[in-house]
Amino acid sequence: MRWHRTEAAASHSAQGVAIAAFIDPIEGPHIATCAGRTLLVHGAGADSFAVVRANATRFAAFECDGTTLRVSRDPMGLAPLFYRMHDAALWLCTEVAPLIALGPVQPDLAALAARTAFAPLDDRTGWLGIFRIVPGATVDFAGPDFQPRLSRYWQPERLIAYAP
Repeated sequence: MRWHRTEAAASHSAQGVAIAAFIDPIEGPHIATCAGRTLLVHGAGADSFAVVRANATRFAAFECDGTTLRVSRDPMGLAPLFYRMHDAALWLCTEVAPLIALGPVQPDLAALAARTAFAPLDDRTGWLGIFRIVPGATVDFAGPDFQPRLSRYWQPERLIAYAP
């Protein structure tokens, strides 16, 4: 995770999660470990994961309890968040370049063709194996293979009482 206003690096390790981040002392990202959970919030305060999702307007966040890693970003997609499985580890980053630097990648021709046709595949980046967390969604990674499971938490139709 990188915040663009500082060069102060920090690291943190708990519950099988290793965090390396450039941290601004005021704006974060903020890291908290409490009651067996590690929370990282980029772009908002380090409230609980549910509070961040419900109230923050710009964020990328994850929470880990040692068995499940839950990753989310703001509904409008203002804070980017990407992931890649590499060497039996799940890597998260707010930029794609560090994920590419982990090891060789191939272009995702289907994703590039879709983007060229103005019909992008929202979770695809253009590189095979590097994915985007889509806005207003949470992805849970659990089990030995970290298989992702996506759920949408942001439902604008409920905000405006729209019922088809």
